[in-house]
Amino acid sequence: MLKVDPSRLLADGGQLSPEVQAGLEDRDADIDSFNAQYMKDQLSYFYFHLEWMHLDLMSSQTRYIEEFASSALGISPILLPAFEAETESTRERVLACYQAFLDCSEQSPAAARYFYKRYRKQLLSFTGRAREDATRWSEVLDREGSFLLEAWRDNQDDKLDQLAGLAPDPMRDLFPLAITEASRFTGNLEVALPQASDRDLWAYVCTETDNPAAEDMLQRLDLLDKDEVFRSLPARVLLDIARRLVRVHLEPDEPLLWEGDQSNDVYIVVDGRLRWESRNQAGQIIRGTIGPGHVVGEMAFLTDAPAAPTCAPWGRPGRSCCRPPT
Repeated sequence: MLKVDPSRLLADGGQLSPEVQAGLEDRDADIDSFNAQYMKDQLSYFYFHLEWMHLDLMSSQTRYIEEFASSALGISPILLPAFEAETESTRERVLACYQAFLDCSEQSPAAARYFYKRYRKQLLSFTGRAREDATRWSEVLDREGSFLLEAWRDNQDDKLDQLAGLAPDPMRDLFPLAITEASRFTGNLEVALPQASDRDLWAYVCTETDNPAAEDMLQRLDLLDKDEVFRSLPARVLLDIARRLVRVHLEPDEPLLWEGDQSNDVYIVVDGRLRWESRNQAGQIIRGTIGPGHVVGEMAFLTDAPAAPTCAPWGRPGRSCCRPPT
């Protein structure tokens, strides 16, 4: 009896339907096919398990599921494209960026500031071509640096207004206080704006064009726009940071930072609130909460010092932050 095939024994017993007997006959082939498929996927299965183990062991990476999806699985959010190498700036592009700024002013403050910085960049590039013919303007660009002139804080006096008198005469009408209703751009902005990201963002904000990539990018720019450090950065730098933000989701009381730990991450609170606590020099525990738009961990990152407060979500689950690239 021990040497008899169980399938054959059941079949010979006459107690099985024809369908069951046919299934028994195909059993070995089905098992071989299953095993072959399993062996084919085994390396991939093992690889993904190693990735998850790595995420679990590296504490600073355990929450970055979006980052893992992008780096290991090739699944990334759909975003506006990065800037291509910009061609020579023209008067038309200067005025087009300024018009985009005006168009977005009432629709989206973040988009308006983005386009004003793009206008500054195009203006500085265009006027920079006249350096050989305008010694004083050349000295201004060398002293101030185009990067610093492109960066802009809207709560301060605009340096471009102060420096307009030093620019070459044919170009002074392109400076902010000199642009009049008659000299504004009247062409097609979807053609005249320098970069594809410029055109897509303007169309989404001002013409309500359905564009998930532009919608996501505007949300990211709006988030960065809430912090003074990021808000003043040039548009190209801001767009690059926005493209590389990683979402981090936390549960209540799940630590984001531990006081005294080394951290190379900076976080921006998207929604909900974080509770923090720290000890002062007298050993007393001080506590507080921070909400959307606040930056966490920037001092530890900038100074390479241990994290000052311990931070964890407070309130209902689903709190989230965004981590800029480090």
